[in-house]
Amino acid sequence: MLLKILGNKFKKFTDYFWSFFLFLILGIAMFLSGYLFAWEKTSVYFENDGQEKHESGYHFISPLLECGSEPSNRKSLLEMDKALSEYIDEEIAKGTIEHASVYWRDLNNGPWIGINEKELFSPASLMKVPIMIAYLKAAEKNPYLLQQEITIDDRVIDNKKQNILHADRIKIGETYTIQELIERMITKSDNFAANALIFYECGVDINKVSDDLRIFLPNDENAENFISVIDYASYFRVLYNSSYLNREMSEWALKLLGQTDFKEGLVAGVPSYVTVSHKFGERGLPDYYQLHDCGIVYRSNSPYLLCIMTKGDSFKKMEEVISELSSRIYNNKY
Repeated sequence: MLLKILGNKFKKFTDYFWSFFLFLILGIAMFLSGYLFAWEKTSVYFENDGQEKHESGYHFISPLLECGSEPSNRKSLLEMDKALSEYIDEEIAKGTIEHASVYWRDLNNGPWIGINEKELFSPASLMKVPIMIAYLKAAEKNPYLLQQEITIDDRVIDNKKQNILHADRIKIGETYTIQELIERMITKSDNFAANALIFYECGVDINKVSDDLRIFLPNDENAENFISVIDYASYFRVLYNSSYLNREMSEWALKLLGQTDFKEGLVAGVPSYVTVSHKFGERGLPDYYQLHDCGIVYRSNSPYLLCIMTKGDSFKKMEEVISELSSRIYNNKY
């Protein structure tokens, strides 16, 4: 009788135990699935555990030499990634923007953060950077190229509306050096200057840059969304590391990008004394607008690459979101 009672109690105990165990496993599985779902649109990557060593003596570039042994603060980077993702979700929920992608990279020791980093956008004026790089690459072999003159004709006129427009465009019938056209294309985002460099070519293969960097561009000129923040950031990485252009040309390119007239977006999010070598791009589509800003923020002793692409119904609101993201990243102590 006693054995029967004990047997029944033992059976009840094992039933309770296995029920509890199954509920525990189910709870853990639900937690992990929710966690992974919340983070599936973000990436935190540590390329190495060491402090990269760069060649000194330059203001804008920092050619990579070797890796050292100072580890990154992983916990802080994970926290920053989570905070940025939550802020973007809040702004989307409020209707401030429709979408945002972010790519941030520590230029000292290599770790990076990506939020929706594979989402495709229309680069618009961002593509003026590879045009500049193509001409500077050609100028390495032909030092007289940049002083070659071009007389502008009406082929440079296009029908694309620029919402963020500088009044001082190049003029039809006037003559400019290639260097002057590059300077206007970058600092003033002059579409006519960019078109002149594309139409006249002067023996420069503009598409070679993207081919060399394995950034695949569409063959259809009407294609809109075809580049991501992580791919576009490659143009700035090769300039900073001087791994595509030589040191002189890389330094000149980033110095020019530091003189861009557009002072909203990334620039508005950092102190005025901080240099930001960057390029913005904007595109007006029938259903929504796009505004992007990508570049290098030369924060003292810890420069970083930041690329933000957004979609929404207001350029002003997108500027504010980019500025706020820029500010939060600049002030983060990772």
